[in-house]
Amino acid sequence: DPTLAKVPKRLQTFANALAKFDANVNVSFGAGKDGALVNIMLEKNKTRLIGLRRLLMERYPGPTRHVSILKVDVEGAEYDVLRDAYRMCADGELTIDQLLVELHAGLAIKSGNRLEYTVRDLHDAFAGADACNLMLHHKERNGWGCDGYACVEFSWVSVRHARRTMLHAWRGVL
Repeated sequence: DPTLAKVPKRLQTFANALAKFDANVNVSFGAGKDGALVNIMLEKNKTRLIGLRRLLMERYPGPTRHVSILKVDVEGAEYDVLRDAYRMCADGELTIDQLLVELHAGLAIKSGNRLEYTVRDLHDAFAGADACNLMLHHKERNGWGCDGYACVEFSWVSVRHARRTMLHAWRGVL
């Protein structure tokens, strides 16, 4: 999230929380349509976006990669990120256990050329999940942002991960 650098206290809180999981925050780029230049959060300077495919291939080289949890909250560029993920899954380059995405409808900060997201964009976000063998398991309206209705958090889980989790839970009960 390249906007976090402008809010040092919030950035430090987030960085401290991630450090507990041996993870870190990167504020040097935004995810979206690879190579696009956009104004994020009404910033004067444009931010260059990086596509998910390039990000994953640079960070995790090799023919395939597995992501346990992919959380996408990129203020409107999620449709571009999802297209990359779904293509990688379809090409056998990526598997995902859980996909958590905030989807926007209507106006949002974007990496594409259109001014608004349409029902077609929402349809594609759901239809593409099948390429990653993902099924929807949770949704919740984002009541804090997006005027309380224009974005929704959706969670998908892979069938393989759901079965593995269920079997693990049942073994503990039996």
